[in-house]
Amino acid sequence: GYHDSQVQYWEPMKYVAKLREYKTSANPLIFDCNMDAGHGGGSGRSNERLEVAKVYAFILGLEGIIK
Repeated sequence: GYHDSQVQYWEPMKYVAKLREYKTSANPLIFDCNMDAGHGGGSGRSNERLEVAKVYAFILGLEGIIK
Protein backbone atom coordinates (compact mmCIF):
# COMPACT_ATOMS: atom_id res chain seq x y z
CA GLY A 1 0.00 0.00 0.00
CA TYR A 2 0.89 3.63 -0.38
CA HIS A 3 1.29 4.10 3.38
CA ASP A 4 3.58 1.07 3.80
CA SER A 5 6.38 1.71 6.29
CA GLN A 6 8.29 -1.40 5.16
CA VAL A 7 8.35 -1.02 1.37
CA GLN A 8 8.05 2.37 -0.32
CA TYR A 9 5.42 2.48 -3.05
CA TRP A 10 7.93 3.21 -5.82
CA GLU A 11 9.91 0.01 -5.20
CA PRO A 12 7.26 -2.37 -6.61
CA MET A 13 6.50 0.21 -9.32
CA LYS A 14 10.13 0.06 -10.47
CA TYR A 15 10.03 -3.75 -10.36
CA VAL A 16 6.88 -3.89 -12.50
CA ALA A 17 8.38 -1.38 -14.95
CA LYS A 18 11.44 -3.62 -15.33
CA LEU A 19 9.25 -6.71 -15.81
CA ARG A 20 7.28 -4.88 -18.51
CA GLU A 21 10.52 -3.88 -20.21
CA TYR A 22 11.73 -7.47 -20.47
CA LYS A 23 8.50 -9.43 -20.90
CA THR A 24 8.11 -11.29 -24.18
CA SER A 25 4.41 -12.18 -24.13
CA ALA A 26 1.39 -10.11 -25.09
CA ASN A 27 -0.22 -10.83 -21.72
CA PRO A 28 -0.99 -7.76 -19.62
CA LEU A 29 1.17 -7.10 -16.58
CA ILE A 30 -0.97 -5.24 -14.07
CA PHE A 31 0.16 -3.16 -11.10
CA ASP A 32 -2.39 -2.20 -8.45
CA CYS A 33 -1.41 -0.08 -5.46
CA ASN A 34 -3.92 0.58 -2.70
CA MET A 35 -3.43 4.25 -1.91
CA ASP A 36 -5.16 3.91 1.48
CA ALA A 37 -3.37 0.82 2.80
CA GLY A 38 -0.21 0.00 4.69
CA HIS A 39 2.11 -3.02 4.65
CA GLY A 40 -0.63 -5.51 5.52
CA GLY A 41 -3.17 -4.11 3.08
CA GLY A 42 -6.39 -2.39 4.00
CA SER A 43 -7.96 -2.97 7.37
CA GLY A 44 -11.39 -4.36 8.00
CA ARG A 45 -13.63 -6.88 6.35
CA SER A 46 -15.13 -4.40 3.89
CA ASN A 47 -11.68 -3.57 2.48
CA GLU A 48 -10.92 -7.26 2.09
CA ARG A 49 -14.17 -7.78 0.19
CA LEU A 50 -13.45 -4.76 -2.01
CA GLU A 51 -10.05 -6.19 -2.98
CA VAL A 52 -11.61 -9.57 -3.85
CA ALA A 53 -14.34 -7.81 -5.86
CA LYS A 54 -11.70 -5.88 -7.82
CA VAL A 55 -9.92 -9.12 -8.73
CA TYR A 56 -13.16 -10.78 -9.85
CA ALA A 57 -14.17 -7.71 -11.87
CA PHE A 58 -10.78 -7.70 -13.58
CA ILE A 59 -11.02 -11.39 -14.50
CA LEU A 60 -14.60 -11.03 -15.74
CA GLY A 61 -13.55 -8.03 -17.81
CA LEU A 62 -10.72 -10.00 -19.41
CA GLU A 63 -13.19 -12.71 -20.34
CA GLY A 64 -15.57 -10.15 -21.85
CA ILE A 65 -18.32 -10.98 -19.38
CA ILE A 66 -18.57 -7.42 -18.08
CA LYS A 67 -17.63 -4.08 -19.60
